[in-house]
Amino acid sequence: MSIASRHTRVRVEPEHFIPVSKNRLVETLLQKIDDAEQKRRFEVFCNLVEATYHFEYHQISKELKQDFKLFDSVNDDGEIRRLTGAQIEQVEDRFLANFMQLMEKANFRLLSQADIDVAEAEEYLFSLPVQVDWKKLDREMLGRFLQKQCNAANGTPAPRFAERILIFHRGVGVDQTRGFMILQKLDFLVSKLLEWIMQPFGRERGAGFESAPQVDNLPDASEKDREGVQEGHGSCVFEDVYVERINLRSTGVGLRSLFKKTLMQEPTFKELVIIFRLAAPPEVESAPETHRKIFVKAFRDIPMADLEVVFPAKRIAMEPVDLVKLVVIGAVGVAVMLFKLAFTAVLNPLLLLAALISVGGYAGKIFVGFKAAKDRYHHLVTQSLYHKNIDNDLGVIFYIVDALEEQEFNEAVLAYFCLSQDGETTQKKLDACCERYLKQHFDVEVNFEVNDALAKLVRKKIVDRTGDRYRAAPLEEAIRQLDCNWDNFF
Repeated sequence: MSIASRHTRVRVEPEHFIPVSKNRLVETLLQKIDDAEQKRRFEVFCNLVEATYHFEYHQISKELKQDFKLFDSVNDDGEIRRLTGAQIEQVEDRFLANFMQLMEKANFRLLSQADIDVAEAEEYLFSLPVQVDWKKLDREMLGRFLQKQCNAANGTPAPRFAERILIFHRGVGVDQTRGFMILQKLDFLVSKLLEWIMQPFGRERGAGFESAPQVDNLPDASEKDREGVQEGHGSCVFEDVYVERINLRSTGVGLRSLFKKTLMQEPTFKELVIIFRLAAPPEVESAPETHRKIFVKAFRDIPMADLEVVFPAKRIAMEPVDLVKLVVIGAVGVAVMLFKLAFTAVLNPLLLLAALISVGGYAGKIFVGFKAAKDRYHHLVTQSLYHKNIDNDLGVIFYIVDALEEQEFNEAVLAYFCLSQDGETTQKKLDACCERYLKQHFDVEVNFEVNDALAKLVRKKIVDRTGDRYRAAPLEEAIRQLDCNWDNFF
């Protein structure tokens, strides 16, 4: 039993996220400067830029951390009890607005409904039937906030699930695994067999049995990114790349391939951040402070097809192979027990009670086996996320602030350096220069956000604009201006 090879693929567009650390970027740029004095000045320049951004975002990050402490699941100092309902909602809205702003500045993108559809179109290593119990997630806080905002932070309509949970992502990678995967192959064959058996009865196939369509869109393409070319963000010099999705369905499984090693491949979300609140129990009419906790979690390297594992309040169903095993064995066992029951009742009525106890014991054995298999799958969920969890709650806030400052620093320093090396130039040429530099020295393809970088440099008065051309101030002059800007902060 096999199917034809039908690999699907995901289109990956270069994004604004620069996956390079500040230290590595500065060290690489310094290698391009021969004069020792100029190197020293450039290090001073970088330190001033770093300090400037740290200070500029200090207030919003401080406000974000203070607001979150009211809703932190591990911090309960009773302060929230002194606030009215209207005051609590005001703090919630301010926290969410600051959070969305930081995520956007750190080049995280809000996952859209289309992105979810792309992720769910295929299966990868984690092929368990998982359903999200949406009723256990609160919709009042996020629903109210999004209604006030009218749309999500990136300018596109919010996905259907956004009123209960927000998912942000940054970066796309590739995960590969090779192995025999005998149990997965057996499960796949059983699933196909069940599909074939149920076809005459006209039953619709489940999501796990449906062939995935050709997927050519990326979970990073937003309308704002597309419109950005017209608004001055600049086009990217790199073309879209495609990541092939290789799984059991696309490669085909048969008796010959059952005991052969199989290669599987799936694009991944390099970084994922989710924010949600659990719903108050039904008996609670108005959610008190104990049900106002906000949860923020960050993950890394999550395969797109396994995205459902990061959702809270999951219900895990049994695999088809386990259901078949339980049903078949249970049916055979019950038939045998019924036969024994009838036989013993004829020979000796006194043995009837013992036979009934045996039937009850076997039924209990089937139930315990079902529960043990379900617990085993819950363990697999936990195990799969154990090494992929970056941080939780307040730790994620610190993580996002650091990521924001690093992205702002990288954009400004790289744009200034390329502009100072090339002399006066246009925004389009600078955009291409920065993108090629990142590709040449770091082997990353980035859609450099040149419009934002130039706006920051002009605002700091270290880059001059004349018409459509830009010119970087000499390094010594730029240092004096940044030092002056720093003094004016106070």
